[in-house]
Amino acid sequence: MPRRPPLPIRLFADFDGTLTTKDTLTALASLPPSPRKPFSYFTAAYLADLGTYLPSLPTPIPPNVYTTPSQEVAYLSAYTPLERRSIERVEAYRHFANIYPSELRAHGARSVENGTITVRKGWWELVYHLLCSPSSADSLSTTSSNSIAIISVNWSSEFITGVLHGSYSLWAQSLPTPPPPSTLPSSISVHSNTLVLSPTTSHTTGLISRTFTTHGIWTASDKLAIMHSLLPTPKSQSQSHSLTIYVGDSPTDLPCLLRADVGFVLGCNQTLEETCKRMGLKIVDGCPVGAIPPLNAETLMQSSWDEELRDVDVSKKALWRVGDFEDVRKWIVELGEL
Repeated sequence: MPRRPPLPIRLFADFDGTLTTKDTLTALASLPPSPRKPFSYFTAAYLADLGTYLPSLPTPIPPNVYTTPSQEVAYLSAYTPLERRSIERVEAYRHFANIYPSELRAHGARSVENGTITVRKGWWELVYHLLCSPSSADSLSTTSSNSIAIISVNWSSEFITGVLHGSYSLWAQSLPTPPPPSTLPSSISVHSNTLVLSPTTSHTTGLISRTFTTHGIWTASDKLAIMHSLLPTPKSQSQSHSLTIYVGDSPTDLPCLLRADVGFVLGCNQTLEETCKRMGLKIVDGCPVGAIPPLNAETLMQSSWDEELRDVDVSKKALWRVGDFEDVRKWIVELGEL
């Protein structure tokens, strides 16, 4: 059995279009049985708002040939007013009102079971490799310092939890050997927006959470802030070295991809491709272990963790395009064999 990498791994992954093969918002929005407006109304209104609220693309500041990470972060943050209008419109019509958390979880699981949502190949094999004891097939390692977190702009963490449990059940049933522990999905932390519950009835009010007081997890900058909150501070790094991996598929993931020690890209999102080209940032197909600079306690995440990424040198970084999570798992296994 291959040995694990010498440093703990902190794996972060986007949900919509990364962990799943496509966006799941339509699936989530189909839960309310008698909405006041069809969800197509909100989609059309959002698209109409793009013409008014779409921020201007950043351009290089002379004498630079490329835009900087901080320029791109500022551009992505400028989507906040657009997202706010969208959220407040959905809240005004109480589209997600009078739903119990258990219904959201069941709807997520059901959406996987009926094929509406598909989780990408290799996800659960990767989770098992990182979190389960290498010496036991039926228990989680109590000494493992690896961790997995989902960071998403999705509107319901309960729905994501349901998708995790539903996809895990399908995967476990497909195994020829006894399945891994049923607690495996619960070992993944989910960081996304939530549908606010009424304190008296315990069902949803139709409002969506505001993680940052004035807004929720709406943009790329918000996802980066969540990622920062889950990592040890630079001051404590000498005692908390780890290999940080982020897996994403779109511009909303770009700051997190840049912040991570290793950033994996799934798919060929055209907007992400254009953004990286504007920055002079390479996306390399495949990810041989030898192509990545040496990873050790002295080189990992040695930065001030500036939230505008002013400390990131794009000329020394690259993103790595992979086909699915099986490619990520194979890379980690190969890394552990060096």
